[in-house]
Amino acid sequence: MTFALAGCYFFVIGATKKKILHIILSLFCFGLCLYSYNVTRLMAPLFLLGLVILYWKQIRSFKTAYQVGAIVLFIVIAAPFLLGFFSTSGVLSAKSSLITSTDILAIDLQFRSYLLSLPHSYIALFYNQYVYMLFQYLQNLATILSGAFFFVTGTSEQNQGVGNVGFFYLSDLPFFIWGILTYYRSKVNGFRIFNFWLIASVLVLALSKQVPQATRGYFIILPSVCFIALGMFSFFRWLSTYKRKMLRYAIFAVFIIFSLYNIQYYFLSYYFVFPSQSADAWRMEDKQLSLYLKANQSKYSSIIIDRSADFIYTTYLFYDQYPPAEFIKTAKRYQDGDLIKADAWGNYKIAELNWINDLKIPHALIIATPADTPKYTIVLKKFYDPTVFSVLSINSTIVNAPQNDVKYVLIETDKNRNNVKMLKEIQQSTQQQAQSQ
Repeated sequence: MTFALAGCYFFVIGATKKKILHIILSLFCFGLCLYSYNVTRLMAPLFLLGLVILYWKQIRSFKTAYQVGAIVLFIVIAAPFLLGFFSTSGVLSAKSSLITSTDILAIDLQFRSYLLSLPHSYIALFYNQYVYMLFQYLQNLATILSGAFFFVTGTSEQNQGVGNVGFFYLSDLPFFIWGILTYYRSKVNGFRIFNFWLIASVLVLALSKQVPQATRGYFIILPSVCFIALGMFSFFRWLSTYKRKMLRYAIFAVFIIFSLYNIQYYFLSYYFVFPSQSADAWRMEDKQLSLYLKANQSKYSSIIIDRSADFIYTTYLFYDQYPPAEFIKTAKRYQDGDLIKADAWGNYKIAELNWINDLKIPHALIIATPADTPKYTIVLKKFYDPTVFSVLSINSTIVNAPQNDVKYVLIETDKNRNNVKMLKEIQQSTQQQAQSQ
């Protein structure tokens, strides 16, 4: 966003004051945007095109040589991106996150599966892939424009938002509406770029397969804040001229109290509620486990992490300050969808557990989930999720049910190799699984 904002700033200055150097700086910033986040790759050319349209009269006043030179400069900057446009690092890198992804196609096919009794021509006409993508796009627009995303709950993804506060405070909502109305009623010329920015951001965000989406929608923040500010200035200017003095003070007091309540509600949610409720999404226990492994890994010849534990191996690399050269040398990688991950490095291995065979490995440490840990296992250590308070209403009675679940279970093979009860439990479980198949 920094380069996009700088590109807009330099372009406006260059166009209005006829400074070709600023135009060049603008093109340079927009060119750099092409090598950043996928959303920025879409937004940057759209912003540049919008600016050219908005300031077309000023752009035409530049010498032809300057215009041609500026176009050539932008092409040169964008050349590496254009050459790899259809590569996995180009436009194809975003294919799994847009409405063109196979996830959206699967939903369409699932819906069509219930319509097999209808005429094929009807289904092919109204429920083909392209019509459904268009319908999905319109649904996304409606979802984004809902007030809940911006001002109430925000995104449902726990690693992208607090969960009970939107992009903006609820107290900002009336000022946002007031600002939009002020812009269109008073035709504030200086806000044309922010109006275009807001519309373009919403239209591009709707291309995402999952909306609302906080990280892909961060471009919405800047123009929205500007319109909120415009609404605040316009409202308080109107309030300052309001003749009823007591009512004016009362309105101002309500604004102050409501705003302060919103602010403290956010900070209490962020520092007290959010760390516990979203601990799993932010992998808080991974840090504790990584630090423990860093301090004790020399005790074991092999450390086996159950794949179902969903441990993020990069967390360990970060907290252990694992030497990059050593990781590159020893890492074994595999394809996971569009991603390439590592499932082994050094004396670490991420795999599906085979208890009978894994327990035979001397001086090994097994990291598993409670669900996959056999009964009668001698446990070395457990890592717990933060306490989550679930307050329920059951038959008009309020019930408080705090939960403190186990996230990871650590088992040493040396202490369980001759654990008769555990081995018997494993054998019985294996036999039951074989019979059920």
